[in-house]
Amino acid sequence: MIQERLKKVDDIKQSIELNKNFPSLMSHPHTKDWSETCVYADPCVGTTRRAVLKLEETLTEQLEKLAEKELKRVQKYSVDITFDPDTANPWLQLSEDGRQMRHLGAWQDLPDTPERFDTVVIVLGREGLSSGRRYWEVQVGEKDDWYIGVARASVNRKGRISVSTSHGYWALAMKKGQEYRVSSSPPLLLSIEPKLKRVGIYVDYEEGQVSFYNVHNKSHIYTFMDTFKEKLFPFFYLYCCDKASDTLMICPVQETSHTKQC
Repeated sequence: MIQERLKKVDDIKQSIELNKNFPSLMSHPHTKDWSETCVYADPCVGTTRRAVLKLEETLTEQLEKLAEKELKRVQKYSVDITFDPDTANPWLQLSEDGRQMRHLGAWQDLPDTPERFDTVVIVLGREGLSSGRRYWEVQVGEKDDWYIGVARASVNRKGRISVSTSHGYWALAMKKGQEYRVSSSPPLLLSIEPKLKRVGIYVDYEEGQVSFYNVHNKSHIYTFMDTFKEKLFPFFYLYCCDKASDTLMICPVQETSHTKQC
């Protein structure tokens, strides 16, 4: 044991003598104080902002192309939709062909059947769906207080009604000429430019999808995703304060590249 300790002491002494012959091994390398040095990132920020804006432009362009292709695809499921006079609120006047309606501005004496909406100015479509895919288009024109979409067959038709998904309505709306919204709960406001004139509505029952499109500029507006458990009917609401309104029309579907006012 003593011999081993003496050997370790000799080794340490030899290491010290060796380091004396190589002074660089005894000292730390010189370092510079960088604490006062600044890196100005303004040029980098500008470059990043321009790159992000370019990316945004590219994404917007691709989304527009995608929406146009999507609209053409869903238009293949177009169906002939007409208003159901047995459900129409007495303030609403329907055309003979069942494809146009307006707020009459006067009450009509109509039978108060269980199917009829007696208080809120709503009418449903005749053609319901409980499977498959459907698409139709509605001309809203310059009207400034409307809802369009789909409703469950079991929605309440008497008294005051709340148009929301929680009450069985999946709809897009223009409220009092001031804002667009969808009937989520709570309502979701949408920023839409230019003003909507003609709206496409697409329903995929099995997928639980209700989508809205601006037909004139071929853009997607909004999509609901839900689960449907009963029959759905096209749904229309048109309000006008104590005067007759312009007509709201269900239009024949045309190719998006040749869409015109109906």
